[in-house]
Amino acid sequence: MCKPVNRISLVAGIFATALLLGGCAGFGEGLVRAVLSQMEGDPEVDTRACEIQGAPFDGILVAIQSQDGQGRIGNAPTSERSVVKVMVDPLVYVGAGRQKILSAIRQSMCWAYSTEWGEFPEAPAQCRQDDPRYGSRLKMDRFFFVTHSLGSRIVLDALETTADDLFAQLDSDTETSPFLTNLQHHTVTVFMLANQLPLLQAGFDPVPVTGQIGAYCMPDAPLYDRRIVARTRVIAFSDPNDLLSYPIPDDFVQYGIDSRLCPTVVNMSLNIARVSRLLARDGFANPLTAHTGYNDDERVIGLMIGGLGRPETPPAVTERCNWIQVEEALR
Repeated sequence: MCKPVNRISLVAGIFATALLLGGCAGFGEGLVRAVLSQMEGDPEVDTRACEIQGAPFDGILVAIQSQDGQGRIGNAPTSERSVVKVMVDPLVYVGAGRQKILSAIRQSMCWAYSTEWGEFPEAPAQCRQDDPRYGSRLKMDRFFFVTHSLGSRIVLDALETTADDLFAQLDSDTETSPFLTNLQHHTVTVFMLANQLPLLQAGFDPVPVTGQIGAYCMPDAPLYDRRIVARTRVIAFSDPNDLLSYPIPDDFVQYGIDSRLCPTVVNMSLNIARVSRLLARDGFANPLTAHTGYNDDERVIGLMIGGLGRPETPPAVTERCNWIQVEEALR
């Protein structure tokens, strides 16, 4: 983890960040990347911190090896490797682009919930809720979503709005949709790279239902039949050197995530970017790499594939990360 910065480190950090932000208009993005790439240190010596707090969970490998189904992985929109584009994404989602983005993600989810792998190239142009096979794969498959940055919020919004449509239909019909029944018994895992949920909530409308996890998610609870899923397991990744991503605090689970999603959280705080002392005595890390470098990190990949606290968990996680195990509980 990063040490507290002193004045020299802070000045150096401000200089480097200003150089990065000004690169597109002044020095050129290529020059900025060249300068920052020299700060990442010796790639043969990896002393980057890695701290995990949460309960054990299955990775994607377990689902792939399952005999009664298969693991399916969805990708929410990812940010391009540009600071300007990373900053603009939330503004687009808050504005007129929100419904178009949500519509595209919900369509992708619909195909995944309802279609065999081999049928994707020939899938209908539009997946609809009135399709007889709508949600048919939920009984057989386990679903994993891998998001980056803003995608952390988009996936949860897509699940909420899909369920809202189904609940509205349920209120007018005499029987529950088979899709909703299957979804309510399903556990969804969301790997949130460069998680932004706490940051994004500051500029978004409040989530529809908060502070009622116990009322929706316990089998004997009064609103148990109005839950969206059996559980949403959120695996939140963040780098302390990334100003745009944060761990998820316990109280945020209550007020910042829809209670009907029955959320539990595992926080993984790790140095994605290597810390260099080229510009600062206490170290400085490339903030762009800290935000976008997850795809190449074997600890991140190992946790997603092998899970946590499982026989499949690889040495990249068990030997290089400190894990504080806590009980998974629906608070």
